[in-house]
Amino acid sequence: MIQEPYFGTEASKVYGEALDALGRSGIRYMLGGALALNAHTGIWRDTKDLDLFVPKEVVPRVLEALEEAGFETEVEDPVWIAKAWRGELFVDIIHATHNGTGPVKKSWFAYAGEISILDRQALVVPAEELILSKIFVIAKDRCDVDDVLHLVFAARGNLDWGRILDKIGDHWELLLAHLHLYRYVYPSHTHYLPRR
Repeated sequence: MIQEPYFGTEASKVYGEALDALGRSGIRYMLGGALALNAHTGIWRDTKDLDLFVPKEVVPRVLEALEEAGFETEVEDPVWIAKAWRGELFVDIIHATHNGTGPVKKSWFAYAGEISILDRQALVVPAEELILSKIFVIAKDRCDVDDVLHLVFAARGNLDWGRILDKIGDHWELLLAHLHLYRYVYPSHTHYLPRR
């Protein structure tokens, strides 16, 4: 369970107001990033923002709700992300992977888990979709390979590999590369990988 000490007083207030604004507007969203990683693995790392995952068609409603709550907003990159901020604190509104290959779908909600955060209930991105979104974070300035490997390990093999393979599609080699690395990072737990 995510507790307020992770954020500090001001961040807790701002992020809580963002979640309340979406709640009042009836917008369905899932938390991603450090919060989802923590929910699935127990690993916590300090985070500078709040990541909200929504389908692309919902982004305008999210921005409108956050503007009404006193946030400034912008579409930072139409391929995958918008932002809302108050002072130095900000919320990322993510609707696809950063290269646009993996859009957030309404179907994700069917598998989303629920956590308690800032005295509120919220959905988190399912482990399979979190893996798929993080697989594509391979850039010159950032790489989420370690998060992918920790997610596979934490699931203890209880992942819907069929769903992952269906969604990875033509990018299956990227998944295979991560699974090869997993064998070196967690050599005693390779039985968590599907034999096929």
